[in-house]
Amino acid sequence: MSRREKKLSRLSEIAVLYYNHNLTQEQIAKRLFISRTSISRMLREAREAGIVEIKINIANERCRQLEQVFRRKLDIEDAFIFNANNAAGTVIKDLLCRNAAQCINSMLSPGMTLGVTRGVTVAGMMEYLSENPPKNLDLKIVQLMGEVTDADPNVSSGDIIRSLLKVFGGKAYYLNAPMYVENDSIRNDLLREPIIRSTIKIGEKADLIITGIGSLDRGKGLRDSIISKVADANTITSLIAGGGVGNIFGHVFNITGKLVAHPLNNRIISAGFDALSKIKTLAVSYGSERGEAVLGAIRSKHVSILFTDRLCAERVIALADNQH
Repeated sequence: MSRREKKLSRLSEIAVLYYNHNLTQEQIAKRLFISRTSISRMLREAREAGIVEIKINIANERCRQLEQVFRRKLDIEDAFIFNANNAAGTVIKDLLCRNAAQCINSMLSPGMTLGVTRGVTVAGMMEYLSENPPKNLDLKIVQLMGEVTDADPNVSSGDIIRSLLKVFGGKAYYLNAPMYVENDSIRNDLLREPIIRSTIKIGEKADLIITGIGSLDRGKGLRDSIISKVADANTITSLIAGGGVGNIFGHVFNITGKLVAHPLNNRIISAGFDALSKIKTLAVSYGSERGEAVLGAIRSKHVSILFTDRLCAERVIALADNQH
């Protein structure tokens, strides 16, 4: 077997694990003893070599009539809905993240302040922002919430900010604190620290925010949410019992968009929940299991532009109609 054939075989192996078996890039990296950065690069090479034909023939159609209904009923600035009901989760994510990245690139202008969170979908957008990005933007890129040290570092705010700096240049403002602390007394002390207070003030004046939406759905939605990484089973049960359906910027909210009255919401280090609702925010979320979370996030006024799939959008509309 030639060197090229060996390389194509390796790319095919990684593509199958990612797209057919739905393993994350981190899981593949651990299995094959390759860095996560190399996996990301090789998946891109697989697409470029034609090994992966993600033309998204099964998932590349915009649901434009549904978008109009969604915007009208949910009173949202814009919604991009794709007919991806037959696609694997990773294919849907890549489709949404690629289109969201194109939208973000079109919205950026020199000197803007860009607020970022963390997570798989935000990291997914980063993979596509480097495709034909605007030049010489000199952005201010600010971390909106603290970090979770025992979660996947490749989807951390710090990793995402460093990727953005490579693409756009500019200056980073890191929120060097844990996302959740032990109690509200510690939280209040940290929020008085000048460096943390300064970063939060910058974040609360951002021009654009990019984020995902976490879900407390007991199925896949919760498994993918940061809440499952920071809260034990009893805490999660109490959050759900209190009406919690999702989280954004680490804050847990109910289906009406209001914060859940729970101690966890008093332990978070982040920009203010109310302040962030006044900033244009682009969010990516998908899957019918995240319908409640997406509806709550929209009602909280923390989502201006949404990229999602048809199944999630239809679930959101049904939930909204049933509550009238």
